[in-house]
Amino acid sequence: MVENDAALTAGEGLSGKLGTTTRDDNTIQVTYNGWPLYYWINDEAPGDTTGHNVGNVWAVAYPETLVFLSSNEELGSFLVDGAGMTLYRFNPDEPGVSNCYDQCAVNWPPLLVEDGQMPTGNAGVIGQLGTTERDDGTIQVTYEGMPLYYWVNDETPGDTTGQGVNDVWFVVPPYSVRIGSSEELGDFLVDANGMTLYMFTNDEANVSNCYDQCAVNWPPLLVQAGEVPVPGFGVTGELGVTMRNDETLQVTYNGMPLYYWVNDNALGDTTGQGVNDVWFVVSPTDNFGRANAQTVATVAEEGEPDY
Repeated sequence: MVENDAALTAGEGLSGKLGTTTRDDNTIQVTYNGWPLYYWINDEAPGDTTGHNVGNVWAVAYPETLVFLSSNEELGSFLVDGAGMTLYRFNPDEPGVSNCYDQCAVNWPPLLVEDGQMPTGNAGVIGQLGTTERDDGTIQVTYEGMPLYYWVNDETPGDTTGQGVNDVWFVVPPYSVRIGSSEELGDFLVDANGMTLYMFTNDEANVSNCYDQCAVNWPPLLVQAGEVPVPGFGVTGELGVTMRNDETLQVTYNGMPLYYWVNDNALGDTTGQGVNDVWFVVSPTDNFGRANAQTVATVAEEGEPDY
């Protein structure tokens, strides 16, 4: 806060524009490049940044922010640049290595920064931003190791016409798994768009036992080759990947494969909870211990149900 008509001064290295906005209670709040600025009550000492990415909506205020979030109903949240232009990943890339050159790079221009510049993200950009050097010596931005690109046919902010091109180009969600909640079930895991995720107690660590009709009813949460699943705020367990029998890659949480339920129709639906006593929502603190072991033992005694 500042007093009305207070002079605003910026320290060395702050190239953005300081301003003010009037709040509903008529107090005057400082802004940076139009964004209102706040403190976080749990920061106790200079340099504390414990508020960064709280709830996937708060972020430290960087002098220059390169990557932001956008969203639409079809794709949910995805990464964009500061002007709102959609960013993409290329499936044949490898972590930290671009395989898009020549005509490919004309159609899919890389997101570049100056040598030595560290890219920064706005609120909700949970994953690690980094850089990789291209064959021509330019520096390309990466997200969790995935090089980022534009699509030449996107014309305005919000365009996502590159999604799914040749089945190898995709928008980049900020996280693969985040936390949802309900009064009945408390906190549980959901995907980037908010659809509930489930575990199957007949699975084994990093092994799915759900195929054929089971996988039709309980579609696995999949990632593309080379894609690293990114946890949202509060997802404290370990996200991993296991290869299914059809060589698709399924996301795991503390080793347990994650699934959707075909009868969940809307965000927040949890109609798969307890189905046949073997399907359950996944608590972010679940270590798959005694409770699940007891459920598996019960299923073993009573025989497997129809999934």
